[in-house]
Amino acid sequence: MRTLLIDNYDSYTYNIYQLVAEVSGTEPVVVKNDACSFEELAVHTFDQIIISPGPGRPERAVDMGLSKEVIEKARVPVLGICLGHQGIAYHFGANIVHAPEVMHGRLSPIYHNDDPLFRGIPQGAEVVRYHSLVVEQETIPKDLEVIAWTKAHTVMGLRHKTLPLWAVQYHPESICTDSGKRLLTNFCDLTRSFHRNKVAAKCQPPKVDRSPSLIQPSSAFQVTVKEMPFHRSEAVFQTLFSKSKHAFWLDSSKTGDAARYSFMGDDAGPNSHVVTYDTSTGILKFVFKDREETRQESIFSYLKRQLHMLKSHDEWPFPFHCGYVGYFGYELKRECNNVTNIYQADTPDAAFLFADRMLVFDHVDEKMYAVCFSGKEDRTLREAWFSEIENHLQNLKDPRTQTKKGKPLSTTCNKSYQQYCANIEKVQAYLKDGETYELNYTTRLRTNLDVASLDLYQHLRRVNPAPYAAYMSFNRLSVLCSSPEKFITIDRRGHVCTKPIKGTMRRGSSPEEDEQLKKALETSEKDRAENLMIVDLLRNDLGKLCQVGQVRVPQLMEVESYQTVHQLVSTVTGILRDGVTAIDCIQATFPGGSMTGAPKVRTMSLIDSLEGESRGIYSGAIGYFSLDGTADFNIVIRTIVLEEGRATIGVGGAVTVQSTAAGEYEEMWLKASALVQAMEEVSCK
Repeated sequence: MRTLLIDNYDSYTYNIYQLVAEVSGTEPVVVKNDACSFEELAVHTFDQIIISPGPGRPERAVDMGLSKEVIEKARVPVLGICLGHQGIAYHFGANIVHAPEVMHGRLSPIYHNDDPLFRGIPQGAEVVRYHSLVVEQETIPKDLEVIAWTKAHTVMGLRHKTLPLWAVQYHPESICTDSGKRLLTNFCDLTRSFHRNKVAAKCQPPKVDRSPSLIQPSSAFQVTVKEMPFHRSEAVFQTLFSKSKHAFWLDSSKTGDAARYSFMGDDAGPNSHVVTYDTSTGILKFVFKDREETRQESIFSYLKRQLHMLKSHDEWPFPFHCGYVGYFGYELKRECNNVTNIYQADTPDAAFLFADRMLVFDHVDEKMYAVCFSGKEDRTLREAWFSEIENHLQNLKDPRTQTKKGKPLSTTCNKSYQQYCANIEKVQAYLKDGETYELNYTTRLRTNLDVASLDLYQHLRRVNPAPYAAYMSFNRLSVLCSSPEKFITIDRRGHVCTKPIKGTMRRGSSPEEDEQLKKALETSEKDRAENLMIVDLLRNDLGKLCQVGQVRVPQLMEVESYQTVHQLVSTVTGILRDGVTAIDCIQATFPGGSMTGAPKVRTMSLIDSLEGESRGIYSGAIGYFSLDGTADFNIVIRTIVLEEGRATIGVGGAVTVQSTAAGEYEEMWLKASALVQAMEEVSCK
């Protein structure tokens, strides 16, 4: 069965793709709603067409694009979902009006008239709704029949009485919708019935680029590992790398199953170099030991080629075996989502260090390893470096940060309270008009702070220990990160995991209050709706690259507790298709949906108009690409960017229709509190 899936620039389209591929046995052909005309598509044979959800209104041609032509001209079964549902109703004469209540990421029971589309779906099945507009029931023409509704009689499903057109207002593809797969199975059955006397065209799945790299893997290098006596990572970094011009410390300062390893190193190795990237010019800048170079090339294509060329097949008891470590800044959205950047960051849009020598800390087994990537003939150099590390470890300085009562800093916010609240109200208007389901609105806090960046980081990791923390130094630029949020991990078998955080609550002053606040977060409809929307978005992003039926949600909206806050956390996993690399996966999912909102593309353009400046490193991702094909990146939150005596903190949160301006402002300062505390402590020394 050949399915055409029209993507109205929604962030849930590939959840539909995955479900349809499962139930029909063939993968749909996905076409953006502005990619071509209906006539250009007409040369192909499709057995059925699905019109995806999307932002905007069906009355606006730019929001519907090709979807409008399909409704007008298609003569095969069509299923419209959300915006597609409204588009079908509008085309035949119904009015589209504001809903009595905005329903973004919220659940409702629905009822139906036993239409074949709902065969096997129980009355009162819970479904997820992402809409602020509805079909006005009083204006539905006689050609259309209402086949599903809510308790409040909001229209949830339609069918045309004589044409093969069906529509549902809710999202059958959401992880929390009951019987979503059943509905799409029924639609496929309706299509088979429609074509009973026809021979369905054989579907060809979307092509994945599996062409070989122009550069073949090198066999002249090897990764060598030597176990060292275990020491505290803080003391080791202070002794070995604190004076390095370029250095990294991927620091599991809050250890546990989710954060077993820490990694550190610098640019002292003979093969090490630093590469930075400016997305506005497309220029890479390289810093080697003896020279600097520039090149016109995307950071993604460069990293992909290098990692292919240096591919290692060795297996070690830890996941990072040398490779590229650094960050992607938020403005790389331009190259990942084909969107325009209104603002340019002051910092590089990406910065990576090639780590050919590094130290690994296994905090569970209390083991430490020195890892060296070098030429196979360079045994003398390797042994000399291992000996140097052993000598340093015998003379460690053990820094101990002391808690001090800090003096208040003059921290300025780039938005006044009045401006902040006014922008929250603008977001609420966008939500009510269907332009976005959820928008992550952020602001910047800045202060003058002439301190040693490592000293400040040592205070931060004590005040706010986090499983995905990091300290990175790129000459005069330092990144001090205490992130609790995993963006994405890819192992050497292509197994992918992402852990979005949406929903924050302060810790209580007593065990009893703490438990009450934890329970309040766990049951908050607002926070659960925020989290659900991002879970569905990440399922969509992984669904673009993962094998059919392999995107799963093993953990949905569970509370994890950190030093200063409780967080609502989910886990989404998948298995990549053959030939898809870690670079492909990062590029397809960046920036993390928890930092944008949904639908991602439309929402990012709204963010630019509201925030009025670039985000830079904040909202991006810090992590590594290992030579064996693995990767691990965080979401850059709870982070101080320090450059030339100026500290910048990005902070914000998801805004939904259930948000209040005062509540969002309070949450913003709650998230910044640990960072401000660390800066105040170190400023009084």
